[in-house]
Amino acid sequence: MLVPNGNRSFFAAVSLLVGCLLSSGCGLNRQNVGNELSMQMEPAAGEFLVRMEFPIGEPKMHRGEIRGSMTVQDALVQSGATRRYRTMQITILREIPGHSRPVRLDVDYETSRKTVVESQNYAIHPGDRILIRPKDDNMISNLLNKATGL
Repeated sequence: MLVPNGNRSFFAAVSLLVGCLLSSGCGLNRQNVGNELSMQMEPAAGEFLVRMEFPIGEPKMHRGEIRGSMTVQDALVQSGATRRYRTMQITILREIPGHSRPVRLDVDYETSRKTVVESQNYAIHPGDRILIRPKDDNMISNLLNKATGL
């Protein structure tokens, strides 16, 4: 590849990133969301779990107690996620009796209002598992996500 001398390291880094995203070794496969949470601790009666993932470091777990009629926004505040993330990608996994796999509910977060989209501010049920990841909201990430289908 013909690359100007000063840009070799940039193109090498981008090539490495694209190769990593195209391989299965990066851990960015969103289809495994259910497996990641199902291998963690189990919520007790009247509780929900929140798993907060970060670009660097180990995920943080929060075991929350359901108080009254809690919503997703209430769970985010109780877990501290609203303080830890500016943007977030939220997924709820909910066990439904008679179903072999949990139901997956994706929730949008409005960064400008610092709140969950009202139509997706679901009630929290006992046993819910909430996965929170930083949302990649930049042009390069969006382009790579579209290219790789992640």
